[in-house]
Amino acid sequence: MSKRDYHLNRFCRTTFLGFSMILIVFLSGCGYFPPTESLESERRKTEATKEAIRNSPSLQEVNRVCESLPKTDSFRLILMRKSFRADEEYITYGYLADEPYEKVRDIFVDFFNREGWTDVYEQPGINTISVRGHKDGFSAGFTHEPVHRGVNYTLICRRLESAK
Repeated sequence: MSKRDYHLNRFCRTTFLGFSMILIVFLSGCGYFPPTESLESERRKTEATKEAIRNSPSLQEVNRVCESLPKTDSFRLILMRKSFRADEEYITYGYLADEPYEKVRDIFVDFFNREGWTDVYEQPGINTISVRGHKDGFSAGFTHEPVHRGVNYTLICRRLESAK
């Protein structure tokens, strides 16, 4: 084997091993990157929220408000969250839906007006737009945003401080 062949063979083997190591490290780390890690994390947090609702009469009341809110057939539940501080009570549902914002807004505003909700308002944000209302010591509504973490509609129901 010539000196040139020896160095070329050694270089190729070293390069191949280097690329192999990089590939192994990258692929083994993929389990911790979205969407793999996020999906499992979302499932765990959603199950923890459902369990907390089952065990708390107070959160069950808040959840009843959320469940009464209108949703179209295209709303697919992606995640649920509950308040993590003891001094506030809210539940958040994250949905992915094909419905345009204007249609969902009209459904919510009609629902709020028909069911006697007060202080119904629409609030634009930087990348979001929301519709909210108040009734019987609760605040509820939805926020529309570009798809983020698989969600484009977030429903939130909160017990107001004055109702505690």
